[in-house]
Order: sequence, then C-alpha cells, then structure tokens
Amino acid sequence: MQVRAQSPQSPEAIFYYGAGCKSEAMQQRLVQLMSHIFEGARVEVNTDLLGTARALCQRSPGIACILGTGSNACLYDGNAIVSNIGGWGYVLGDEGSGAAMGKQLLADYLSGLVPADLKGELETTFQLSHDFIIDSVYRQPKPSRFLASFAPYILSHADESYFHKLAYDQFVLFLTQYVSIYPQSAQWPVHLRGRWPGIFGRFWWRQ
Repeated sequence: MQVRAQSPQSPEAIFYYGAGCKSEAMQQRLVQLMSHIFEGARVEVNTDLLGTARALCQRSPGIACILGTGSNACLYDGNAIVSNIGGWGYVLGDEGSGAAMGKQLLADYLSGLVPADLKGELETTFQLSHDFIIDSVYRQPKPSRFLASFAPYILSHADESYFHKLAYDQFVLFLTQYVSIYPQSAQWPVHLRGRWPGIFGRFWWRQ
C-alpha cells in the first residue's frame, strides 16, 4: 500500500529540522522519503539546532542554545552553524539540561547528600530507592527521559536552598562550558529555547 500526504497543493520546498538528523546518512534517508511523498518539491533536512538558530537569530550572527531534556549550543553566522559545542548526551555532557539536573539529584540521593527532610519527600513523591534508580538508569529504555522527569520538581521547589543551588549550578555550568567559551559571547546576542530558558532567567537574576 502506498501512503501519500493529502494536501490541497504540492509544496515547492520542505525544510525539516529534527533531533538525530546530524549524520549525512540520516539526512539523505529523510530527503529521499520526503521527495517520494512530495514529488517535485525541494527538500532540505538538517539538525534541530540549525532550525533553532535560524528561528531565533534569523539572518543575524548569534549564539543559539537549546535547554530541554538535553542541552546544546552553537555559533551561528547568520546563515549556517560555524561551531557547535554540546549535544553529546547526558553521559558526556548536557549540563544545564533536565537530564543533568535529574542526574545530579539522584547522585546526591544515592550518596546521602540530599537533606533528610527533602529526601523523605522525594521518596514519597517518586517512590525512590536504590534499586529503582539503578534499574531505571541502567536497565530501562530512555534513561535520559527518566532523569529529566525530576527537573520540573526541582525547579518548582526552588525556594528550598538545596534545589535552588542544584539548578543554579547546572545553569552556570551550561554558560561556562557551552556559551562563554566562545569569544563572540561578549558581543553577540545569546538566544535560548526549550523548556527551561524562562526559569533559567529567573534563577540568574535572583543572584
């Protein structure tokens, strides 16, 4: 059976930006698929980071950042990404992301570094235990999503000094390792998108 998109008219061009589209092989695969569905259309496939940079910076140079389950940042010249730091996943990086915040929280929990009153509340809210954490991180699928699922709780309890420091330290790490490393960060605008930028700003200005 052949499946085709139902649309009143064929598009002249399709621009698709997605996670997991960094490799040329994946880009070509999606180009072929979309070209088959939308015959005659010009198709461009690229990363979600380039889509973010083009949406936020338009045609002006800038630094574009993503803060979500993972984190990423790039130097954008107004047309293309000229340098990219980040996007390595929660094992090798992703500082400032939801996964990084959750990872730090669970590491502190396992090491006995979470204050006793907060520890009890976490155990009640998430049914936390050593075995549950180890199983969810090392044996279950999508561990980064599991880790990031703790971020809303951390940020919604930011009045507690422990949670505030945890999130703030992650945001500082993100700025240090992915943004200020570019000499242009002192002059070029820095744009952020994703789930946490608004909260990021509130944390930053509270200091």
